Amino acid sequence: MHTRMATILTNHLDATKPNCRALTGAGVRPALRADWNFRVPDLLVTFVRNERGERDAPSPSVIIELLSPSNMAETWDNVRNYMTLPSVKEIHLISTLRVAAQVLRRNADGHWPGEPVDIGPDDSLNFEPIDLVLPLKAAYKGTYLE
Repeated sequence: MHTRMATILTNHLDATKPNCRALTGAGVRPALRADWNFRVPDLLVTFVRNERGERDAPSPSVIIELLSPSNMAETWDNVRNYMTLPSVKEIHLISTLRVAAQVLRRNADGHWPGEPVDIGPDDSLNFEPIDLVLPLKAAYKGTYLE
């Protein structure tokens, strides 16, 4: 699912927003304790190029995490840290156990909602910063959950 989502995002960005990139393995430094607090989301989207050799993704706009029972506590800890980054507009958490997701989207006033929005199998993921609406089932194509 990780590779599939990266491919979907990259193809969409190449076609519609060539200055924007989907990255895997790129880290972010949350505002809290940025000197040592380094997190690596499963996927992220940024509109800013990083410098050669730099492991940090500058100004991520969208962060995507794959959520499984073995990493749930760590992932939600990461989410709280991602929310401290002013550039982050959306955080998508996609389940690895069932066709489901949760989305946190920063409000127009810059604040985060108290609870994520649940996305079900017949719903779509709406990546607003990159103008992509993706049926959730498309993320699971080729997996045992298809």
